Amino acid sequence: MQTGLEALVNQHYHSSARLARLTAERTTDLWRSVDSSDIRGSYSAILPSVLAAVTAGQLLAAIHATDYVTAAMSAQGVGSVDVSLVDAAMLAGVASDGRSLATALLAPQVAVLQGLAAGFEPSLALARGAVALVRLVATQVADAGRVGDGLAVVADPRCRGYYRRLTPPACSRCVVLAGKFFADNAGFDRHPQCDCRHVPVSKADRSMAFDGKAYFESLPAREQDRVFGADGAQAIRDGANLGQVVNARRGVATASIGGRQVLTTTEGVSKRGWYGYVQRALGGEFEKTPSSRYQRTRKPRLMPEQIYALGREFGWDRAELLRQLGRNGYLTDGQSEGPHPLARIAADVLRVPTAA
Repeated sequence: MQTGLEALVNQHYHSSARLARLTAERTTDLWRSVDSSDIRGSYSAILPSVLAAVTAGQLLAAIHATDYVTAAMSAQGVGSVDVSLVDAAMLAGVASDGRSLATALLAPQVAVLQGLAAGFEPSLALARGAVALVRLVATQVADAGRVGDGLAVVADPRCRGYYRRLTPPACSRCVVLAGKFFADNAGFDRHPQCDCRHVPVSKADRSMAFDGKAYFESLPAREQDRVFGADGAQAIRDGANLGQVVNARRGVATASIGGRQVLTTTEGVSKRGWYGYVQRALGGEFEKTPSSRYQRTRKPRLMPEQIYALGREFGWDRAELLRQLGRNGYLTDGQSEGPHPLARIAADVLRVPTAA
């Protein structure tokens, strides 16, 4: 990999990892006020603050996606062009599987209640919830950043796709996927707490290939057994093909796609939401539902990964992908004119001196 691009990718990774850590630390501080004698009540009291912190983390994670891909193209000596901007606000406040983030953030409370029901001591049950919270927060912040990077890859016509960058230590499934080239509409397969990253490229680059067998052989035998399973590791040591031993898709899923079912999100679909604004401009129809205070668009809002899946199924070109991403509110026209207007607010919520 070129020196300038390597430095850029490393910087982007460390910035993203730092942001996920800061967000997890902020929510962990809030979690300390949860009372084992009133789990639901005490967690409900802090949930708005937890939601605000994670939403801020997601926003900051996605906010530099366009700049990252643009810088990656410059590092590869590609001339400048006008590109659509990733609307980072559309990736904040929604879980990576399309659910409301507030709903997803109930998981730590459930973990505590399940622990208590199983007979755990209150302190241990609360620790169980804290672990669930950190895992969830880190995943949601990282996913927002990765989805933003993927959108920027599609939006930049100079970019032909991306290589998947592994960050050791890694699971066996990520080892198999590492160093592979993916087209701009491929999406990004991931699992909870996955820290693999996009490396946007203007053309294929063999220097980014990854030797999974060499990585395997670099690990101590005990680590080989842990990552690949004792039997799998032994098979690889005996000469079996690593890719055949590891089912690359098992346990690694693009979070917003479930089989062939078209998954959507309800975030931003009211008449006052951003997606609602886009649909009003396009002449979309709205209707009032008993569960909603405001009218909602009749046209479902697709998650980005579902748009990629439909694009692969129907053979959409880049122009059609851009049109669909724009119709669903993920891209905006025009060029950035300075810092994102919400960046300072998000940084203040996380109590960091500058936007991560």
